Amino acid sequence: MMKKNVILLIIDSLCYSRLGFAGHKPSPSSTVDQLLSSGLTFTNYFVTGCPTQFSIPTIFTSTLPLDKGGYRDGINNRDITLSEILKREGYKTASFYTDVNWVDYRRGFDDCFLLFSLKRFFDWVFDWVEEYSVDYYAKLYQSGKKTVEESSVILQPFLTKVFKSIKLFCKENEKRTKEKILPSDFHRYEYTKIESLVIDEERRFLSNPKDYILDLLSSAKKKGFFHLLYSIDNSTNKDRFKKIDKCLQGLLIKSFLDILSLSFKSKFNLKVFREYLYRFLHKQRGSVKGFSGAFVMDTFFNWVNSFKNKPFFSWIHLSDVLDLNFVSYDINDKASSISEEVSILKEFYKEIKKEKNNYQGNPLYDFSTKYADKQVARLIAFLKEKGILDNTLIILTSDHGSTNAAWPIRRKVHIAADFYDELYHVPLTFINREIEPKKLDNLCSSLDIAPTILGLLGIPIPSSFQGESLIKPNRLSREFVIMEHLGPGPCDFSSKPINVCLRSKTHKLVYQVSPSQEPDEGFVREAYDLSNDPFEKVNIAEKTLNSKDLKWLLSIARERVIQIKQENK
Repeated sequence: MMKKNVILLIIDSLCYSRLGFAGHKPSPSSTVDQLLSSGLTFTNYFVTGCPTQFSIPTIFTSTLPLDKGGYRDGINNRDITLSEILKREGYKTASFYTDVNWVDYRRGFDDCFLLFSLKRFFDWVFDWVEEYSVDYYAKLYQSGKKTVEESSVILQPFLTKVFKSIKLFCKENEKRTKEKILPSDFHRYEYTKIESLVIDEERRFLSNPKDYILDLLSSAKKKGFFHLLYSIDNSTNKDRFKKIDKCLQGLLIKSFLDILSLSFKSKFNLKVFREYLYRFLHKQRGSVKGFSGAFVMDTFFNWVNSFKNKPFFSWIHLSDVLDLNFVSYDINDKASSISEEVSILKEFYKEIKKEKNNYQGNPLYDFSTKYADKQVARLIAFLKEKGILDNTLIILTSDHGSTNAAWPIRRKVHIAADFYDELYHVPLTFINREIEPKKLDNLCSSLDIAPTILGLLGIPIPSSFQGESLIKPNRLSREFVIMEHLGPGPCDFSSKPINVCLRSKTHKLVYQVSPSQEPDEGFVREAYDLSNDPFEKVNIAEKTLNSKDLKWLLSIARERVIQIKQENK
């Protein structure tokens, strides 16, 4: 019997509530809606972490974000992964990844396609070096709360990984340019020259790590080396981006003016206003850092066509919704299709306009969701044409939700600090002709994805997996799901509080414990009665001890903190 192919399709930042399947109008997701209707679909599915680097370790290893030293090193310190198991079972494995922390997720993959532009890679260096790591420790250093030596405990291995990542990125992409799998040369750079620059800077770092880190901690300005890397991306494909911006201009201006008018009529939509302003200022080049969904899918199609008679496991990660991208900007031979894509969006915007004051959301988010939905339709059509759709198990989900679709639920949301449902409640469905279509409202967690995939394939589930197969006979429904993180910035247990969120069907509780506190000495940061307050507007933390349900969740949260502190001493 031929083994089933497996496709794990993750649409980054896709909120469940923004799908037509969940009642959002007008629906930007006709294909995804259809797949959710025809698969084994879970309407109460929650990820364990947000953003991506907090979430992905759970999906691949069925362990919680703060296990095994936390999410700082991705899945490098975890036990066996889903991809390793499938590779051992004879699957050809490949990842088509559009985010930059790829070096932490290579385990078990024969091929890793790094489908992000230099801008995303070097923005990652800026964001994590400057904003999240160096900037975080610079504030502690300048206020006298941490010494250079204490900061270096985290920053030295982090910077070592940064330089290693850039070098591997250059080598991998130089190799890919010689193959015929990538659909265009749009993202081609002089990787050997970039690698040479990185090697020289790495030598300077390694010659005296303490002084190098001290220089970063003492300076409020970004370093010339990182500026140089950033500028490389800005110097390519200028003419192409000008044409794209011209095509998008009318749609962006029209939708922005309408949203601005709607904001003044009701509640000012500051978040959406900022998104539009950012797009106007930074244009397509500065706003979109991952490769387009069309580029990712074409790469996958070419990879599948490059071999025969072997089952495959592919992780396809689309970042269009994350980047608010809605055109195939990087496919050279499809330049004319951009006008067609914009025309489709203009027609879709007419549907949005029909909703008038009933429309609640961000057109940019819905445009990008519609574009991603089109790429999902292309995937299904390709599998049908190859004659392998019936023998392919498709798992469609997201790694987390989004702040871009939160309005008008709330005005302020931090993707790496808050636990609101729009950040954690995402779609999940398993699709294959042998799977009976069913919609279930059982609570389930991203801990359960890997066990369920193995269960559907008839492969034993390793003992290190903490989740359960969702197709397990007589499986008891989860009473609660766990979400957790250390908040914005680096995963540093020595200086940052542990945040654990417990969610049942009726209540949610967020418990915080500082590094110096014992597990039972923390405090309830937030609590919500979801039955009466589904949008989490009224924080009832002070009533925790008066609620049987919240006291129960608090006891579980404290037990989880005990586990985290013991494992990460």
